Amino acid sequence: MSEVCLIYHHDYLEHRTGDGHLEAPGRLRAILDLLDREGVLSRLHVAKPREATLEELCLAHSPGYVEVLRAFGDSGGGYLDPDTFMSPGSFRAASLGAGGTIEAVEACLAGLYPSTFVLARPPGHHASRSQATGFCLFNNVVVGALHALRHPGIRRVLVIDWDLHHGNGTESLLYQRQDVLYFSVHQSPCYPGTGSLQDLGDGEGLGYNLNVPLPGGVGDRGYDMVFQEILMPVALRYQPDLVMVSAGQDCHHADPLGGMMLTTHGFHGMARQAREIARECAAGRIVLCLEGGYHLEALSHSVLAIIDALGDLGLDVTDPLGDPGETPVERIRDRLAQVRNVMSPHWQCLA
Repeated sequence: MSEVCLIYHHDYLEHRTGDGHLEAPGRLRAILDLLDREGVLSRLHVAKPREATLEELCLAHSPGYVEVLRAFGDSGGGYLDPDTFMSPGSFRAASLGAGGTIEAVEACLAGLYPSTFVLARPPGHHASRSQATGFCLFNNVVVGALHALRHPGIRRVLVIDWDLHHGNGTESLLYQRQDVLYFSVHQSPCYPGTGSLQDLGDGEGLGYNLNVPLPGGVGDRGYDMVFQEILMPVALRYQPDLVMVSAGQDCHHADPLGGMMLTTHGFHGMARQAREIARECAAGRIVLCLEGGYHLEALSHSVLAIIDALGDLGLDVTDPLGDPGETPVERIRDRLAQVRNVMSPHWQCLA
């Protein structure tokens, strides 16, 4: 049995978004089917979550916002914005997502399962204090991170966001904090148009909000350079007590929303390096929350590769959709130089 725990509840499928919506229940079914076919599901600890309480949801969101969402779902739901839909089962699904993240954090801190993947939907990193957007209702990672900080001995949390899109909700909720370091690598320009390199935090949080906006097409090699040359030195200097990941797989080369050209090997590499940070700084404690990823085969195989990296399962993580080829290093070197120039006044390790 692997030391990796998978948090899942059937009611995550009850967030029903209608025909043609990319963020659909089939995303989770595809992942679970592949994990089962590969014999991985039986090697994981699978745990059912509980719903988050109102107090827990209000770690990230206003009480009025939570109640508006509850009432909107109870009335039958509909579109909250042009992209974000609620059905009658959406509030419970989203609450189970936040609650599952809290339970993943608790399992890590108790030493039960150092690596936990929360296989929840809807996603969360676009949700801000009082606004649902970008398919997201509750910000699972922020709820989990701020819950962790209530525990004695947890003073710093690192949030890594490798979703194709910048996590504008996560950034807004953490922008003035230094006890949570938010690190986002994302395609730019792209939805939602935030995530500038110059957005470094404010007040006590100045220097603790780090964005790495990348041009399209940098591929596995480009992301590996970002992790090795920027994230790793900053994380080792920060010394987090817990690592959390907004794990969106929409930067895969087959995904319909982006053009970052990653393969399953790229996700395996990012997960392995995130795990190394957790082992070096945080007694191995790492929690990943599913975010984006809308090509079902690419999404499921990428999650399989991530779980293999977390648990050293020895799987074949060859990308079934092929390899788009190496990206010229020159596409990213200039951007990394810009990143160092902006961030080095706050992180001497990058100077």
